Amino acid sequence: MAARFGTFHKGNDYSRYYFRIYEWLHRNKSLLLALNIISIMMLFFIHFFILTAQINPSSTDEKILQIITISLISIIALAIIWRGTICIAIGILGLSLIYASILLPSYVHGILQDEKQSYPDGKNKTTMLTIDQPIFVATQGFFFLGIAMVVLSLVIGYRPDLLYVRNRPESFDTIWDKYPIWYDYNKKLLSRRYSEPMVYLKSLMTPEESYLVWRYEYILADVYDTPHLVKPDSYLPKSSVIFRDKESGKMIGKAKYVGYFV
Repeated sequence: MAARFGTFHKGNDYSRYYFRIYEWLHRNKSLLLALNIISIMMLFFIHFFILTAQINPSSTDEKILQIITISLISIIALAIIWRGTICIAIGILGLSLIYASILLPSYVHGILQDEKQSYPDGKNKTTMLTIDQPIFVATQGFFFLGIAMVVLSLVIGYRPDLLYVRNRPESFDTIWDKYPIWYDYNKKLLSRRYSEPMVYLKSLMTPEESYLVWRYEYILADVYDTPHLVKPDSYLPKSSVIFRDKESGKMIGKAKYVGYFV
């Protein structure tokens, strides 16, 4: 039964592309997490390399490291931006701190080199030592705080149960986690096993249900004796059956926005 409020626009290209991207990210979230771990490890290497190597900010090596850093940060951001507003806010702030921690040492090193050229007799030696040590501490703090915030955003997005207290009541939406989602590639696989035509999901509904389908994010349907969560604009085998409440006869499904309907 629907419990969310929203509008589903049939034929909307933006919504169609959005759902395709979301489905791809959802199917490949394990790959994204693996790439995130590799990216974080490489950022550790780049961070400590820049601290020890003291690369000039105008050199080619510095530019290459900046490109690699931006690429790694973009990979991490790809796994964060689709997991919700909280993940985006924490993750983007963390990635900004990581980028600043990698950019800052080479930038300060360039300033110190200019000062050495301006004071070849060492008159400004005390000033350079006074600047260098706080920058090193700040860089370390930025980097590890950024990594901690990125990890926190990933935990919130992918394993929020790690932050839950013991005996915390489960969310209502967890009842849908046990059902697989019906994707377009499912029908291609099943078409090889069953010679059955595909029908539009709305053709299995009554006119009243078709009118109110905008309330649903997914409809629970029986596809070859296996319950699936099906999007309202999907196609199913003709023998599929929509699950309904025994008392009210209403369709059972996951609602779009919690709290507006019962």
